[in-house]
Amino acid sequence: MHRVIKKLTLVFVVLIVLVGVAGCALAQRPRLSISTFGIFVPGMNELFKKQVNEWAAKHGAKVDIEFARLEDLVVKLTTAAETGVGPDILAGEPSAPNLYPEALLDVDDVAEELGNKYGWFPVCEEICKIGGHWKAIPWYASNQAIVIRKDLLLATGEPMPSSDWTWEDLLRIAKKIKDVSGISVGFALGHASGDANQFCYPLLWSYGGKEVEKDGKTIALDSPETRQALRFLKKLYAEAMVPGVLGWDDASNNRLFLAGVIAMTNNSGSIYWASKKANPYVRANMTHLVFPSGPAGKFQLAEIRSYFVFKYTKYPELAKDLIKYVMEKDQYLPYMAMGEGNTSPPLIEYTKHPMWEDPILHPFIEANDVLEPIGYPGPVTREAAETHARFVIVDMFANVARGVPVDEAITKAVNEMISIYHKR
Repeated sequence: MHRVIKKLTLVFVVLIVLVGVAGCALAQRPRLSISTFGIFVPGMNELFKKQVNEWAAKHGAKVDIEFARLEDLVVKLTTAAETGVGPDILAGEPSAPNLYPEALLDVDDVAEELGNKYGWFPVCEEICKIGGHWKAIPWYASNQAIVIRKDLLLATGEPMPSSDWTWEDLLRIAKKIKDVSGISVGFALGHASGDANQFCYPLLWSYGGKEVEKDGKTIALDSPETRQALRFLKKLYAEAMVPGVLGWDDASNNRLFLAGVIAMTNNSGSIYWASKKANPYVRANMTHLVFPSGPAGKFQLAEIRSYFVFKYTKYPELAKDLIKYVMEKDQYLPYMAMGEGNTSPPLIEYTKHPMWEDPILHPFIEANDVLEPIGYPGPVTREAAETHARFVIVDMFANVARGVPVDEAITKAVNEMISIYHKR
């Protein structure tokens, strides 16, 4: 009996040791956190989560995923960069890598491997490569198009615009739609990170206006070309736009277009996707057009959202590998296809997917030919990033719409740029 008790005691001790070892191993399992944009297409968020969890299972890791609003991600970026506390991986807007490059890990190896396989669009390197090093991995381009109601256009007798249409054509069509149907158009002039910037920057550039010269330092906003763009906006706002645009966020134009309140706006594919359930009639009677041209040509703002890793992470190689995994073809293509134009690929090879042959979605890929980054025609700089983040250009256009004289609106914007570009 004594021997039996001794044997049982020994077995019990061994079990305790084994459980303890297993517990330690579990406690030491690598744990990463990622804060990313919660895309408007719910299925995309679920698919992303599934892919990340598949990667985690293969690597014996745990990944905490947070889906956040764009505005919240900006706050998280600032907090993490300045305090060294926050997620290991963060999704950022176009200006993000240039605001705090010193806080970000170099990701040259991942960027070069993906680039060699699939080919980055040149603008991706302009935005995400800083000081000779890739500081971020482009995730997707939120390319936009002009969204228009075909049925309302048909009622005016106007033909569908060709790819070489102009802003003056847009104004003429908008006025005719309003005259015939009573329905106005709407382009965001509030602090809508995506829609307002994507409307105002291309409008400025297409009339020949620019923030700075090619040196990226000399402020050049006060010009006849900027005045021309602002006068056009004033006319468009007064004659064809709904007044509420001054307070719009990025969801406002989606809601109003789907509700039949506006006939035209600028947007990614989120309106088209949402219309499948929200308003099938609108879906059947809408299409996308490339942006209009101005006297200086056709432009669109490169809104490249990217992933980056903070230097404080305990697992830099795992963090980089996770980003590479979700960007690889097998993961990215199903994710992209689910969005119906809501996410345009930053890698050239991925534009060959059959979905982009759909005439309704093709304008999002055509946009790649005219993308320019913040700070154009100069390089992407921290100052250009801050100007973008503080909505300096958007506020200039919005002020004119409110009735502020053109010269006064320009002076206000220039003074704000001086405070950004000439900090001591």
